[in-house]
Amino acid sequence: MNEFNEAYNLAVGYEEKKQIFNSLIEYRKALFYCENEILEKSIEDKIYKLEYRNSDLETIEKIKQYNMETEKFVVDQFMHPDLDLKVENYVTTKKPKVKENLKVLFGTMEIANQMTTYSKALRKQGVESFTLNYYPNWINYNSSDFKLYGDNNTIIKHLSKLISQFDVFHFFFGSTLWANLIDIKILKKINKKVFMNYWGSEIRQYSKAVKINKYIKVKTKNEKHIREKIDLCAKYIDNCIVADKELYGYIDGCYKNVYFIPQAIDISEYKPMVNDYENNQFFIVHAPTNAECKGTKYIIEAIDNLKKKYNFDFKLVEKVPHIEAKKIYREADLIVDQILGGSYGLFSIECMCMGKPVVCYISDYMKNNYSEDIPLISANPSNIEQKLEYILNNKHILYDISKKGIEYTKKYHDMNKIAKQLIHIYK
Repeated sequence: MNEFNEAYNLAVGYEEKKQIFNSLIEYRKALFYCENEILEKSIEDKIYKLEYRNSDLETIEKIKQYNMETEKFVVDQFMHPDLDLKVENYVTTKKPKVKENLKVLFGTMEIANQMTTYSKALRKQGVESFTLNYYPNWINYNSSDFKLYGDNNTIIKHLSKLISQFDVFHFFFGSTLWANLIDIKILKKINKKVFMNYWGSEIRQYSKAVKINKYIKVKTKNEKHIREKIDLCAKYIDNCIVADKELYGYIDGCYKNVYFIPQAIDISEYKPMVNDYENNQFFIVHAPTNAECKGTKYIIEAIDNLKKKYNFDFKLVEKVPHIEAKKIYREADLIVDQILGGSYGLFSIECMCMGKPVVCYISDYMKNNYSEDIPLISANPSNIEQKLEYILNNKHILYDISKKGIEYTKKYHDMNKIAKQLIHIYK
């Protein structure tokens, strides 16, 4: 009930101020959490009137009827997953073509705050964008506009309403709205535009990965299961998104359309701070989300050896909420990300944006596929100690690396630039 009250009060306030877009965002949240049927209908009517305020009543009623018929089909197909229900037996109203905001739903696994960042940036572009996260974790990202409660019937009701009213469904990490993936079959039947956004471990297959990176670690070597999941998603989803060429290699030939969209960051949340590397106590930070995959044991071994010869501070950051971790990163002189993976991810991007020089292993394959201006210090298990020792003896090189990292993130990872790329492929 708290979610409903908060959203509804905000919606009314925005409407009174004539901030129609913000009002629509909050009314949709309020509708999701509403438990009163009469009030639910009132809010739904309000959304239609605001969304289609430039259309006549007859057009609005047709749109409403189309959505109701679609919703009924979705509910029945969810309730009877073994039946091949026909959309045309439910949806007989033709939806009028009118000017309206694009409506996008992200789900259902938050990866490195990307759902939230994409959604935030899209709203700035006038897209009604929302997130639905089933998998909160210790990083504690604020990553879900909608939270599902209740039994299966209640959940199906909520999902059916979202499916009927949203235009684009952007899924992450191989996860969708329903465990058995019945939802993507439904979405295909009703011609919704769907994207599957892969990020790494969920598609990385060791037999392929090791050919381009001998240091790679994978979370599972059950490649049969990985391929089956990819093939099932690709059967019903036409569009796939990956961040780089390494990931493309695992889904090449599977999807009808593949798009390269980089990781996004809100530049305004990461104020750069270039340290005085030469005159203060040097401070190195390593923050692994998965110690084995990041090569933490090699990093710790190198640090321990160097501590015998050099005076510097080191901190291992693990299972710390994101807000608190960022404070530690800001104080660091050098960040060690990973030395096995062969490519960089959001942690490196965040730290570069804050003006931090970053050690991160980039494989030869990925060096040839990244832009030449990438300012990361590449190191692997065989040379991590030597690379760190060189930095400790040549701290003056970090000033230029720091400045280049800031510019690199602005050029390639600014969420506002990424949002425009997303809108282009959505349409």
